[in-house]
Amino acid sequence: MGGRIDAVIANRIMRQDIAPLVDPFIKREDDRQWRGEFWGKWFLSLVDAWNYTQNPPIKKKLEEALDALLKTQDERGLITANRQRPGHWGIWDIWGRRYTLSALLSWHQSSHDERALQAARRLADYTIDELNRHKTSVVQTGLFQGLPSSTIIEPLVDLYRHTREDRYLEFAQSIVVDWNQFDGPRLIDKALEHVPVADRISTILNGDNWFSRENGIKAYEMMACYEALGHLYRQTGEPRYLAAIRNAWQSIRDDEIMIAGSGTSRECWCHGRRRQLEDLPTVMESCTAMLWIKLSWLVLQLTCNAAVADEIERTFYNAYLHSMKPDGSWFTRHNPLSGAQVPGENQCGMDQNCCVANGPRIMMLWPQMCIVRGEQGPIINFYGQCQANITLADGGGLEISMESDYPRSGDVLIKVAPARPRQFILNLRIPAWCDRAQVCVNGKPCQNVLPGTYLAIDRLWSAEDRIEASFGMNARVIEARDQAGMPHQAARFGPLLLARDKRIDLLGLDQPVHIKTTGEGQIQAVAYSPAAHPDAIMMTLKIPVIAGGVETSNPYCDYASAGNTWTPASAFLVWDHNRRPDRSVE
Repeated sequence: MGGRIDAVIANRIMRQDIAPLVDPFIKREDDRQWRGEFWGKWFLSLVDAWNYTQNPPIKKKLEEALDALLKTQDERGLITANRQRPGHWGIWDIWGRRYTLSALLSWHQSSHDERALQAARRLADYTIDELNRHKTSVVQTGLFQGLPSSTIIEPLVDLYRHTREDRYLEFAQSIVVDWNQFDGPRLIDKALEHVPVADRISTILNGDNWFSRENGIKAYEMMACYEALGHLYRQTGEPRYLAAIRNAWQSIRDDEIMIAGSGTSRECWCHGRRRQLEDLPTVMESCTAMLWIKLSWLVLQLTCNAAVADEIERTFYNAYLHSMKPDGSWFTRHNPLSGAQVPGENQCGMDQNCCVANGPRIMMLWPQMCIVRGEQGPIINFYGQCQANITLADGGGLEISMESDYPRSGDVLIKVAPARPRQFILNLRIPAWCDRAQVCVNGKPCQNVLPGTYLAIDRLWSAEDRIEASFGMNARVIEARDQAGMPHQAARFGPLLLARDKRIDLLGLDQPVHIKTTGEGQIQAVAYSPAAHPDAIMMTLKIPVIAGGVETSNPYCDYASAGNTWTPASAFLVWDHNRRPDRSVE
């Protein structure tokens, strides 16, 4: 992942020209477009790149981008890409202001730059006063039952955290109250009532009413609202907020998330988990996977539930990485489970789209999630080659390094080096997908190593301590039936979903196969690395199959690599066309 992070910084974040992102704030011409989001999304990833690298050229670009934006702030404090008419807001105006506020506050958090904080305060003050003056609720603005506009809750809460001015927190809370008014989305009540996220509206969406006020099941924006509600919960401790977030998260996981760790059709919830064998249009928007990771990260911090970390891992290694061009320069709009991957359209004349703008943010979030400081000691959520320096709760320093080629294998060596011997609890996530797991500290096996939990290791740690973990990376078959009751198969290896790819497939993708198992769904897969193995494929396994009545084997690659030439040359499929094995073989 280190190489991928570096590629995204070099080829996407740092190559972005500032002028095209600032130009919409100068012209203020938008009414139905969302050009106001692009500067903020990009600037957020730039801040994270600075925090990760402390690279001077990144800081220089940050200062240039901030200077350019602040020149567009008028005497009232307004920064917007939208055409201004008294009492009228463009359908994406508040959404764009939300991203501007979040970006400014992120830089202030990192740098303590007072210009960023003051600009955010002036923009928030003008927005609050403007809405109050016209007696308009945030929920009444924009599309999708006010979901996009409601996400401004998050930066308002952050602004309160920085300033302790009650008006920001009070206004954020008023938006939550208004979710039950003005034909709002009722996000808390419906979650507490266990209404599935795809059933939040009664009308059937089609081409006529999808881009509308009535559509309240837009996935990205709904998850962003629940994420914002999590920020509000941290400040208020309101138990209904946390219960609603947890219920919504569970509904999304159980009803919507497909085998690759994402969901949606046409950017909306659609009961995708049970419908993923259908020919759904524009399936698995990349932004959905990205926001699912962000929402799950917030839920993981609030609940310390290992099942949440499992979902983050599944989505990151599959749907998210599948959306990224191998050189990190672009992110696709959708991630089908078969076909050919395509780059996706440009939006709003910006030479990019929402997924391209969001993609780098998730890559820069990954190192923040891998190893974190808990109240009792470090928590290791995800594995791979990395190093982290942590300040413990008592102020002591701790260095943790990992040596591993995970997820190619499940073997991980963890070196724990406190500045001086210290007693603390190190929590180690044991992935739910592994059939067996072994953990040793300095050669001594740990007890109660249970998949799907955190292993709490409580001891006096010193600089020479070593943890050796081995997670069983078995290949397994996954079976599902379509609406006609016919069986289909897919395969996974550890956390990785597998796929057939035209570049390496020996049978031809139109040849249906039946995957042979050794019992209990396990597959006897072997590594496959022919001389012609494409460099852009991370992992290839050869899997025993039955094709045309003949037992043979066929290469599969990780889903993230499948289709990554973004041409028909790497057409792929996950769910095989197979109906059942040939009876002659049975």
